[in-house]
Amino acid sequence: MKSHLPNGLTVVAVAIATMATPITAMAAAGVTQFAAGPVTLNRANMAPDALTKGKPVESGDEIQTGPSGQAQVRFGDGSLISVQQNSRVTIRNYAYGGEPKSDSFLLDLLQGGLRTITGLIGKRNRESYKVFTATATVGIRGSAFYVHYNPDGSLSVSTEQEAIEVCTGAGCTGLAVGESVQVVSDSVLPARTFVRASLPVPPPDQPAYVAGNQTNADGTSSEIPPPATVPPPNPPSDVTVSGLAAVFTTSDDRVGTPTGSNPETAGANASSIAANSSTLSSGQLVRQLDAENNLVTQKTGTSTGQQGAIGNPESGNYIGWGYWAQGSRTLGETTQALQNVHYVVARPTPENAMPKLGQVTYGLTGGTTPTATQGGVTTQGQLISGNLIADFSVSQINLNLLTRFGATDVPITANGNVTINGASFQGTSCCTSIKGLFAGSQADYAGLVYSKQSTPVGTVNGAAVFTRSPTP
Repeated sequence: MKSHLPNGLTVVAVAIATMATPITAMAAAGVTQFAAGPVTLNRANMAPDALTKGKPVESGDEIQTGPSGQAQVRFGDGSLISVQQNSRVTIRNYAYGGEPKSDSFLLDLLQGGLRTITGLIGKRNRESYKVFTATATVGIRGSAFYVHYNPDGSLSVSTEQEAIEVCTGAGCTGLAVGESVQVVSDSVLPARTFVRASLPVPPPDQPAYVAGNQTNADGTSSEIPPPATVPPPNPPSDVTVSGLAAVFTTSDDRVGTPTGSNPETAGANASSIAANSSTLSSGQLVRQLDAENNLVTQKTGTSTGQQGAIGNPESGNYIGWGYWAQGSRTLGETTQALQNVHYVVARPTPENAMPKLGQVTYGLTGGTTPTATQGGVTTQGQLISGNLIADFSVSQINLNLLTRFGATDVPITANGNVTINGASFQGTSCCTSIKGLFAGSQADYAGLVYSKQSTPVGTVNGAAVFTRSPTP
């Protein structure tokens, strides 16, 4: 289903059956139904022109919206796209009206976001309906979905009806109605998140906007003043949840808790874990209180950072991961500034539900973009692949991860040197430190942070989450 392109884009493939009346093949791909705010039509060998209601769009056209611009285009087969503000969408190729095998609906989402409802091309030949983005392939068996780029470059996808499947080079994640995923890289499995893809609305404080349904005598869109007062949207509210455990790694190479605290009781085995307090903002962990050690680790700064999650933080089967550019740890009266913080936060598996015997294999589900720090300079890499084997008979972890920085591969391995203690595990092997925990009602997930020193690219840090493989 996925094809790779020379420019680095990959395919979001959309396959869908909707009820629509067949439309005879048109010279134009579609017709603009609505255009508001600054919306530009870029066409080869022509000067950029304003996109207005009723204007046709053709294969090769690019629709570009400004900070308060939005546009809606209906195509000949009944498909509909709604382009959000600050977006760029190119109609790479459109063909409809002949044999189903010659149908084609190819879009490039280069910036911003869009919502689409597929038409008869998706019904006749679903492999012909594709949206190209920078990171993922989405197969749709519903009639509508949202896709948009986040400020950190990741991609969010949410489905409205029936089921979808989001795929990267690492594998596929299936979603039911109303579920969402975040894609951080083409080489990392799409991660479920309880935060739905949210296409932002235009800011309300524009001096005027263009209404595509009202035109001047020359056919251009007329400007009308904005509403007198429109309150800004409420900022996302923070959620504080008890009973979660978290592990952290930073560029200072200290995994977990700082000097002075007890690492054996700071993780998933702490007897006071139920009293821990975790604060999340839009799905990202921003503050963690370890009640037993009175240790607070929190995000500082204003950068968005990364986040991904499986499940809801208030449910039993929850595990999340993320990255902060800056953070801090406070223990008593001592506060330590942190940089490049990778974390895993989860509801640990109850002690009585932890496996006691045998080996369990876990496959890589997601993780943060690894960082490498050398000479005070931090660079970002890729999380390529990985697996984890938990041998509960001997209480040991075998880990194999592969990270990549440019042309340099950096393996992260720990074979027999990481010890399981209840629902947590940790260990050090040569230059690599690992700390993690099991989550889910039956140790369904394993999450960890890692730090490896003395590599060709410096000290490599990151977080990774694994899902228990089905029993053969």
